[in-house]
Amino acid sequence: MTGVGGAVELGAFLLVGLLGGAHCLGMCGPLVTAYAGDAGGRQGRVTLRDVRQQGLLTVGRVGTYALVGAVLGALGGATVAGGGLFAGVDLVRGLVGVTRL
Repeated sequence: MTGVGGAVELGAFLLVGLLGGAHCLGMCGPLVTAYAGDAGGRQGRVTLRDVRQQGLLTVGRVGTYALVGAVLGALGGATVAGGGLFAGVDLVRGLVGVTRL
């Protein structure tokens, strides 16, 4: 039998799954639907244009995620290492549980 820790982990996994599913429904679903609806008129054949468009979409999506990750990582790094970057740094550290290094 699992204890309280197991129940908390299971709840966290459930929450991550639900949020991830909502992300896919809102962002990925319309893109897949748009491509699937477009391919029906050509008897399901994949053309060079389809491959190019999918490649551009993927490069743009991955590039955007990388840029957002870099910005947030830089902000987090500056908050932890900078110390006095902004006046509320001690409050932020206390809220997220980061101690002074």
